[in-house]
Amino acid sequence: MATSLIHPQFVVDDKGQKRSVLLSVADYERLLRRLEDLEDALALDDAVRTATRWRNYRDIRAELRKPRCERQKDIAFTMPIEV
Repeated sequence: MATSLIHPQFVVDDKGQKRSVLLSVADYERLLRRLEDLEDALALDDAVRTATRWRNYRDIRAELRKPRCERQKDIAFTMPIEV
């Protein structure tokens, strides 16, 4: 992240060592959004890396368009039962 995107202010101790950072609310929220985007990208990378099978996009869309109660019925039959 380029430091020009945020404008931190530092709190220093009596020896001049940086101890804390102050950010504006806008900078803090911008930083959180970027962090969430990074977490999403890492989760996607992990899902792709560990995927054992792929589903067709059209099948997923069709499933999501079903009424909720019908989707839950289908899920009950496809979920593995742990013993």
